[in-house]
Amino acid sequence: MHYISCSQCGKLVEIKSQYMVFCPECKRKMANSYPEWSKRHPGQDFAAYLSEVAVSETALKGVREQRRIGRAIVRGRAARRALVALGIAVVVTVLGIGGYWGWQRYNRSASIKALLNKAWQVSYYEDLGATVKFPFPLEKESAFTVDTLQRENDRLTGDSLQRQVVLGAVSRRWAEPGTVSVTASRIDYEPDFGVDRDMATRQILQTMLQENGLQGFEFFRNDYSIPNIEARSLSGSYLLGVEAFEFRALMAQYGHTVWYFMVAYPRSKPEGLLVAERFFKGILIDRQLRSPSDYKAE
Repeated sequence: MHYISCSQCGKLVEIKSQYMVFCPECKRKMANSYPEWSKRHPGQDFAAYLSEVAVSETALKGVREQRRIGRAIVRGRAARRALVALGIAVVVTVLGIGGYWGWQRYNRSASIKALLNKAWQVSYYEDLGATVKFPFPLEKESAFTVDTLQRENDRLTGDSLQRQVVLGAVSRRWAEPGTVSVTASRIDYEPDFGVDRDMATRQILQTMLQENGLQGFEFFRNDYSIPNIEARSLSGSYLLGVEAFEFRALMAQYGHTVWYFMVAYPRSKPEGLLVAERFFKGILIDRQLRSPSDYKAE
């Protein structure tokens, strides 16, 4: 089964057939139904529509599971447990999540529905070494530096032999009050040290959560398929003040380079999952990588 967010009322509804035009919830004609979508995409079949616009039942079950976890966190019943992370990926997660502090200064009038209905453009970012599909350009983050990541990595590994040397780091981000935050990052490591994706977060996680004002941070990981690229997906939830958020993330590795992509959104707006799934489907990793020194000065 597949679901879409009604263009009229914004509710997630099951797609019963390719001929479905009216929303079963609000009874109005949907602008993002397959018949309407096919007018804008001549020659594309129903399978292409589902891949581009809809969210699968499997993904939706993941959202419901995260809500269950979130409710336990809010009630204070989620037990603290040792987390095993994907190495420096947790650093990127928390750095990206921290940007939500700025949302509290705005009137959250934007909508995820409007974001989904915009034309999504394909863009190649040479510094990231990746192609992404999104309606707006991702802006470079100046706070995301080699020194910052190296300090956090050293705090994570301590004096152990797991220490990794960061050679290059770049991150781009887009965020709109009331909708989603999208982060795309690339990290290059010293080849002699390799890349350990399963470092424990014993020294860094709690400190970073406190510094960013986050509570109840939980996440889970799964394998993810990208042709010829090692990849893993993350899904999780957290509290920022009194507001609950969920996120979906994707980590890909090729050689000694790691890419990290994340989409975070308010739990009150589950249609944010549609943005995440659509964003992840448009990612293409460039295996002909430039050296970190080539983009460091840009």
